[in-house]
Amino acid sequence: MPLYLGGALVIAVHPLGPILDGTPLNLSVMSQQDRLDIGAIACRETVADLGAITTGFARAVEELRRVATGRPPAPSRRIASA
Repeated sequence: MPLYLGGALVIAVHPLGPILDGTPLNLSVMSQQDRLDIGAIACRETVADLGAITTGFARAVEELRRVATGRPPAPSRRIASA
């Protein structure tokens, strides 16, 4: 079911969870209609390559989708990082 905010259609959700003491990596996942949005944040002192983690996570989710549906892989999507 579509979501609206102030009368505008929500087309993406950018999840962002906290970094807590003892938990240096947070991967947050939210879905909106046919999209799955993933947010990642990490402690730079503990997690050396957050980009590698997010790229691997996105590839694993795509592989799960492909196996679950029997469909060929979707085209690669750009992964935003900060």
